[in-house]
Amino acid sequence: MGTAGRVVLPVLLCATALATFLVLAAGVRIMAPPRELETPAPGPEGIRIHLFRVAASAELEQLFGWHGYELGAVRTGEAPVPALLAGALPRDLGTVPLHGGRKSLFLAAVLPSVLYCNELVLVRRHRLEQLRNGEATPAASAEWVRALADRYGLEELAPEELLRRVDTVPVALALAQAAVESGWGTSRFARQGNALFGVRTWVRDEGLAPDDIGPGRTYGVRRYRTVAHSVCSYIHNLNVSDHYASFREARQRLRRDGVARGRWGHELAGHLHRYSEQGERYTETVRLVISGNALDDFETVTLTGEPDQAAAGS
Repeated sequence: MGTAGRVVLPVLLCATALATFLVLAAGVRIMAPPRELETPAPGPEGIRIHLFRVAASAELEQLFGWHGYELGAVRTGEAPVPALLAGALPRDLGTVPLHGGRKSLFLAAVLPSVLYCNELVLVRRHRLEQLRNGEATPAASAEWVRALADRYGLEELAPEELLRRVDTVPVALALAQAAVESGWGTSRFARQGNALFGVRTWVRDEGLAPDDIGPGRTYGVRRYRTVAHSVCSYIHNLNVSDHYASFREARQRLRRDGVARGRWGHELAGHLHRYSEQGERYTETVRLVISGNALDDFETVTLTGEPDQAAAGS
């Protein structure tokens, strides 16, 4: 797993607390999300999330069935994606045949976290746009903007650059990279540390050491408390690291030119040659995963949270 360009930067996640866990069935738990995992702005449009853990792939499939969560219906727009965030992927996911259910289970498990983490970014971006357009009081938000600039790696406040960084990552691209980097959820890093994207860390005790690490190398693959933490960290990494400046510039052009979202994943994959030591070969692999699994279908799907439904297990 070559990862020359994976730079770890801190992800500051706000505190939240929801209901305590609810036992739905043996091995299946709906729990409160970790306190470091934030939620979008409160209100009737806010998303209520549920963090779940399952012991086995069969239980994951059962949980999705309870919620009527089926990727076919999501692809066609007939159903939204429930706000069920995976605490971890099933340890036995590798025993499920790749084309006999593993791909679908993996995508269904990771998709809500991708949508959710993108939603968190959109909340910040919307507020920035309001400030830029004079729709909010700048004086009341100056401290917030300065804190956001610091969070996104800017030593000095540069409004246009900040807006370029505070943006979403294409759903298709995130899903494809998660699949490639984790072996569709079966890698040791994914199983032991919720590390779906191979993000490196040089901080002792934060990472898992690669089996083939060479002499003198001290990095590890960063581990995370939940799948959502891994996804949010990945998105933040693309938004702040100098390695991905061209990615952010290309994304800004696509947004400015009104290019259909369904094309963003394929286009932006070409700007991730520094994500892996494989370079251009890596970007082509990611593009093949996007096209071969029709991941662009998920680019415009929506996330919904219905606490009563989750509590009932229906």
